[in-house]
Amino acid sequence: DPRFASFGETLDITMKKVAQKLTGALKARMATFESALASGEVAMFTMREESVSKTRRSAGDKYDLTNVGGNSIQLLWASTTVKYAEQVGNDARDSSTSAVSAEINEELLQSAPSAAIATFISLLNYMTHLLMFVHDHALLGRPELSKILGKHIFRPAPPDFALSVADEGTFMTDLLAAMRRWCIPESSSSQVWKMVQSVEHRLITEVGVFEDAMVKLNFMNGSHVVHGTDATTISSLSKLAKSLCQTYVETQRCQIINTGRNILLNTDYHNTSRVGHNVKDPAEPGSLDSLNDDPQSAFLFNECSVSLVAQEILSLCRTTLDDASDHDAATTIDNLPPSLYRASREVLDLFRAIIPTRYVK
Repeated sequence: DPRFASFGETLDITMKKVAQKLTGALKARMATFESALASGEVAMFTMREESVSKTRRSAGDKYDLTNVGGNSIQLLWASTTVKYAEQVGNDARDSSTSAVSAEINEELLQSAPSAAIATFISLLNYMTHLLMFVHDHALLGRPELSKILGKHIFRPAPPDFALSVADEGTFMTDLLAAMRRWCIPESSSSQVWKMVQSVEHRLITEVGVFEDAMVKLNFMNGSHVVHGTDATTISSLSKLAKSLCQTYVETQRCQIINTGRNILLNTDYHNTSRVGHNVKDPAEPGSLDSLNDDPQSAFLFNECSVSLVAQEILSLCRTTLDDASDHDAATTIDNLPPSLYRASREVLDLFRAIIPTRYVK
């Protein structure tokens, strides 16, 4: 309509402001999840809708949503924390019911493989119910408005999101960072390797349910098959969930290389320690003194000074190769052993490159 030539632009600006308010609320709740997780607990939010007939006025923008009069519905939520029960030896806890779309409860959270995974699932549950409320009551179920709002909330993250310190404000970047921070363990052991596989399967299911809900609400575009292997990927979130094992492997490799680099750069190469045995020279063959010679002395390592840097690098490589040769590593995550072998070689390459250059004088 030529009479409202700028209406589309105005509507887009309005939806962008709504998206900023929602993103602010989501980031505030994410801080709550972080705080609970730091205490070894899992935060969850229970929600209920309440009818409000009293007009609320604020001193801010006259077009602010809180200045709309008449009957309205508000969403109230209460935060509670759950003490996650670690179950030793149970590395593949799973649940046939998704915790994203269902009413959140302690039983569903306890079914997650770890407290960090339960925290991420609880975050997706909170987002799902919050955006369902916005869709039904703020946007009145209108798909065209949902698409505009979803465009601002779930704007695709840049390809180098893992290296970006501050993106242009998309909440998708925060979700990806939370999944990396909470769902990818930093440690390396047979129990962790098995858990990573369980986590990947669980996240594919939960992220799929979350994206399906967003598609039905028109906040996202596309189709997604939750349990199918040929599902159409519609966001960076599902991409990361489906490649969690590979991301864990690359994370381990980077941690090993960074550890080796820190050893080489932060430890003085001239700091040494005495190692080996003080082996006496053998007596004249055939003499009486030769009868007192230690027959094992030829096999003893003569006493010398060894750099602490070399010892720490050797210890790091040995630990890495021990993990690479572990039977569970090969049977649990296929590409983990070759990646660990590669990391150990790269640490030795760093040693050969850094030490001569740094101490050339």
